[in-house]
Amino acid sequence: EFNALDSNTSTDIILSGGVVDTATNYSSLTGDATSGLLAIGTQDGDVSITVSDAANMLQFADIDDATTTAVNLTGGISDTADSMADVGGNSTSGFSAATTQDTDVNVTITGTDATVSQLNEIASAAGGTVTASITGDISTLESLTTASTDVISVTVNDAVTVTEFNTLDAKTATAISLTGGISDTADSMAD
Repeated sequence: EFNALDSNTSTDIILSGGVVDTATNYSSLTGDATSGLLAIGTQDGDVSITVSDAANMLQFADIDDATTTAVNLTGGISDTADSMADVGGNSTSGFSAATTQDTDVNVTITGTDATVSQLNEIASAAGGTVTASITGDISTLESLTTASTDVISVTVNDAVTVTEFNTLDAKTATAISLTGGISDTADSMAD
C-alpha cells in the first residue's frame, strides 16, 4: 500500500498509524532492504514498524535501520543460534537490539542445535517462548536454564537418573528423548 501511495506523490508520506507487513516485504532473507522499506525510512524516520511474521536477524537489521522507533516483532524471530548468540553465550548486537525493543519476542532456533550457553542466553534475553532442539549428555544438559514454557526438544544420549530427568523436564514444555535410557534404583522409579 505504501509503495502505491509513494508512486503517486513527490512529497514525503508520514505514516502516523505505522506500518504492518511481513518480513520479506521489508527485507529479503539475505538482508537486502526492499525499495519500499528504504523509502519509508527516508520519508518517516521514526515510523512505528511491526513485522507480522517471523524475521531473521538480517531482516531485523534492515528494519531497525529504517526507524528510530522500537520495532515490534509480533511474528517473532526465526534464525540460527549463531546469529543470536556466540558459542560462549553472549548475545549478538542485533539480537540484543531486537530483544531490547521487543521484550517478549518469541524465538525459533533453526539449523544446527544451539549450545547450552547459546540457548540459555537466547532464552534469558527473549522474554517470549523459545523453540529449539539440543542434544547432549546429562552433565552438559543439566546446565540448561530455559523455562518450562519453552519448547526445547531435548535428546539425552547417556543414561539419566529419575531425579536428573525430572530436573531437565522442568526446563521444557515438550517431551524429552532419552536415547541413553534411565539408570536408577527401583525405589526411585516407583515413586
